[in-house]
Amino acid sequence: MRHSKSLWIGAALVGVALLLPTVTSAQRRSSSSSSWNDDDGPRETETVEKTVAFPDNGTLRVKNFSGDVHIVAGNGHDLKIKARRRASRERLDHIKLDVQSSGSSVTVNANVPDSSWERDHRNNNVVETAMEIEVPASARLDVDVFSSNVTVERVVGDQRLKTFSGEI
Repeated sequence: MRHSKSLWIGAALVGVALLLPTVTSAQRRSSSSSSWNDDDGPRETETVEKTVAFPDNGTLRVKNFSGDVHIVAGNGHDLKIKARRRASRERLDHIKLDVQSSGSSVTVNANVPDSSWERDHRNNNVVETAMEIEVPASARLDVDVFSSNVTVERVVGDQRLKTFSGEI
């Protein structure tokens, strides 16, 4: 009995020892991904928060290239956006998150380069932008994204949701 107990404990220790390199490797992968480099430098993260008046019976238009978009109905009359943007510092400085109101719509565009950047970096003009947007429940949605998942909760207005390589 004593011999089988020692054998069982030994097997358990070997199993734990085999798992440790896997856990350490996964942790290393996770931490190295946060320091992933773009062509123009190491990636940084910034958070942008904005609140704008949302027109009655208004439409939210969202344009994004990369990063998930989550839209939820809130209790107020404003549009609230919290965006987490990831790219090199140079890209973050030259490619802005733009929120514009015009008539009965509010447009959120995640990748608006300044004119000098666009001219010099035509193929390098994307900032990964994950967005959480709160709108009135009656808002109409017009979402056109590329490499983004789109989720919508409790919004009852008309919805046109389009993604190229994501899920809705």
